[in-house]
Amino acid sequence: MRVIVVGGHGFIGRHVATALRGAGHAVQVAGRTDPVAGEAEALVFAQGTRAPDAERLAAEHVQAPAAWRAAVRPAHMVYLSSGEVYGDAPVPFCEEGPLLGASPYARAKRAGEEATLAAGGTVLRPAVVYGPGQTGTMLIPALLAHLAAGEVLPMTAGTQTRDFVHVKDLARLVVAALGHPGVFNAGTGVERAVADVALDLWRTFQARFGPRPPPGLGQRPERPHEHARYALDPSRAAAALGWRPVVSLSEGLADLVARAGAE
Repeated sequence: MRVIVVGGHGFIGRHVATALRGAGHAVQVAGRTDPVAGEAEALVFAQGTRAPDAERLAAEHVQAPAAWRAAVRPAHMVYLSSGEVYGDAPVPFCEEGPLLGASPYARAKRAGEEATLAAGGTVLRPAVVYGPGQTGTMLIPALLAHLAAGEVLPMTAGTQTRDFVHVKDLARLVVAALGHPGVFNAGTGVERAVADVALDLWRTFQARFGPRPPPGLGQRPERPHEHARYALDPSRAAAALGWRPVVSLSEGLADLVARAGAE
């Protein structure tokens, strides 16, 4: 099957493209504004950022995937949304549960979901994605960078819980979801306090590279729209697609620390 991965140059998109190729698909990677080179049987939309305003969020998460769908005319589309659309819904989040996400990002993702589902596509709602090749301000890559530099990462108190899913597990779900319309969570169902994850990563890093200052827990206030609990029920994907996450958080963190030593 020929598959176009929009966002295929980014962190998640690169892993998705690799997984698709490993499953025998012919893959074309593209940025959001790249020209389309012909039609494709499937389209994976893994592009988009947390833009600063609602207009740009709509452009990236609603209008851009619609434009690609119209240009490529795929038999099937997979749209990567976010677990943030659940907001303060009861934990663990279930696909048929309420969508209470109130942030501008969550609202844009929800609109993108609706358009995808109306066209008969598949929506995946990832938990907090991490893994090799990730950079930026997300907890795990930011803390790794600060540990490598011997610096303190200012953080909130970290009492909020999160569900962390490895990018390779997410990429495997994209492959499994091709041709299966509907909504599927991409999570582990396991809640971990952010503070505990930060301290685990700090201890793992120290064990390999020697003493480092600990994370600066409590040095920053909570962000607006911060949710106290966040975990996604993965049972629908297990039942319908045979998918289960296989990389535990401890394994994933240890691998990232080992890779830090190889850089």
